[in-house]
Amino acid sequence: MSSPPETSTVKLPDSFLSGSVPRLRVLKLTGLSFPGLPDLLLSATHLVHLSLSGIPHSWYISPETVANWLSALTCLESLRLCFGLPPPLSDFNQESRHSPPLAHAVLPFLTSFTFQGAYRYLEDLVTFVDVPQLDKFRIYFSDRIDFDTSELLQFISRTPRLTALDEARMLFRDDIGVRVTLSSQTSQSSAIIIELRENWSDWVLSSLTHFCTSSPPLISTVENLYIYEDFDWQDVSMMDEDIEATDWMEVLRPFTSVKNLYLSGESVRTIADMLGLLWDEIGAEVLPVLQKIFLDKTKASSDVVENIGRFVDARRRMAASPSHEEVLEEFKQFKPAGKSGPEVNAEILSFLKSRLLSGPTIAVSLWNVDWDEDEEEDSDEDKDEDEDDDG
Repeated sequence: MSSPPETSTVKLPDSFLSGSVPRLRVLKLTGLSFPGLPDLLLSATHLVHLSLSGIPHSWYISPETVANWLSALTCLESLRLCFGLPPPLSDFNQESRHSPPLAHAVLPFLTSFTFQGAYRYLEDLVTFVDVPQLDKFRIYFSDRIDFDTSELLQFISRTPRLTALDEARMLFRDDIGVRVTLSSQTSQSSAIIIELRENWSDWVLSSLTHFCTSSPPLISTVENLYIYEDFDWQDVSMMDEDIEATDWMEVLRPFTSVKNLYLSGESVRTIADMLGLLWDEIGAEVLPVLQKIFLDKTKASSDVVENIGRFVDARRRMAASPSHEEVLEEFKQFKPAGKSGPEVNAEILSFLKSRLLSGPTIAVSLWNVDWDEDEEEDSDEDKDEDEDDDG
């Protein structure tokens, strides 16, 4: 049930559905206020799909109250909570003071959870919820991430199917801001999708940086990193005057296990410029185990390739440079036959020079971009909608 778009928020009476629905399996409310929902849900013990979208600010529901609802919905398989504008901080504090006793909710069959709203709200909510079978977690943040996200990370760590995700895809587009999808190459269903829903600005990048740097358990297992800029995005530059190359360096710094980096759209130039400009600052700390860089062949201009080459050459020299102990050991073991005096020193110098120039390198390739995360995400959302309707 949804509120007509041309009307203000519709408030359902407490007597809706007679206040008791023990056989109800699917409940979808969009843009509606329903103060009697808590009592209704306490009786909906066989509910499988619950979707509350466009929750108006006038009907604020505290995270503690939602957790109490969920504790009774042990058959739930999909959950969607989508709020409008984030409520003021005072609402969080006031509701918390008057919340009923908390019940820790365990949802043994929940596999899909979608949340849209303030990250502070989600942080509070997941403190009281466990979902051991969850394998699709979508988060659409409507505010800036600049505080602790430890409760969210602990929630994910308690969810086995959402750990050890080895692929990350970043999509930048003017109508969504940035979307990060963390997934597993071995399991097509396991994924965490995080979206900062604002037009592109420097604070979106700072929120992304904050999330990445504060989420080592999630980021440190990623081996394949895609940075993708939609081709329809022509009016917004990823490197505007308020965003510096060092900001992008900080975004990439937490990805310590990435072996393959895929760049497409405007991200090719942005990341190439950053790598070429800051290669001496990057050293071996940013993307330390990188093995391959794949460039969108439609964007790989000569200056892009030159900047990438500058970074690759610097990384090769750093990787090949032996420590003092290694040089000493090689000096002891190097014994050219029939040589002595200055000629021996020349042989040693020649050997050490070849040692310095023969270290591991990073392969650079061109690729045809054939991935559209926007369509992939829309398909997942449509699938969930169809499941709700079929229920």
